[in-house]
Amino acid sequence: MIDNENLEMEIMEKLTANSHFVIENDIIAEALIRKIAFEKKEMKRQLQVIDYFIQEYELKKNEVESKFEIKTQNIINLLSEYFERVERKATKTQETYTLPSGKLKKKFGTVEYIKDDKLLLEWCKTNNRQDLIQIKETPMWAELKKEIQLSNGTVLTQDGEIIECIKTELKPDKFVVEVD
Repeated sequence: MIDNENLEMEIMEKLTANSHFVIENDIIAEALIRKIAFEKKEMKRQLQVIDYFIQEYELKKNEVESKFEIKTQNIINLLSEYFERVERKATKTQETYTLPSGKLKKKFGTVEYIKDDKLLLEWCKTNNRQDLIQIKETPMWAELKKEIQLSNGTVLTQDGEIIECIKTELKPDKFVVEVD
């Protein structure tokens, strides 16, 4: 029986020592795939630990924000009452009162429209408001792609006409090792 652990160690030593290492057989290739699988497991393990601490810190962050809200809400309420008693600068959208360390602001409420586009489209059609309907024209790329041909990087119709508005870019081959 082969000592797998020593084989893998031996292969890894040769691999790191020799930049021109050549895989000579399936046993060596298998050992290297197993090394990738091990490293992938190790990465997942570490990411699991990191994710745990990210969740922990997210909870701590929410806690700190919540404490801030609790500690400052009474002060904000007092400042709001004060704001209503002083002369403030007004614009169309807000009122402000400036102090050396900051501004007190009252932003006026706005209307938010909640709409159902499908029902609104039907309403436009029913009420003869085609002027409010947007027609979106886009090429049917999936259909066109079935009809075109490629010749030396040039895109052609089935009749041989060049379609100059379509350019091509050759993506290089990509070698992938898949491990579970």
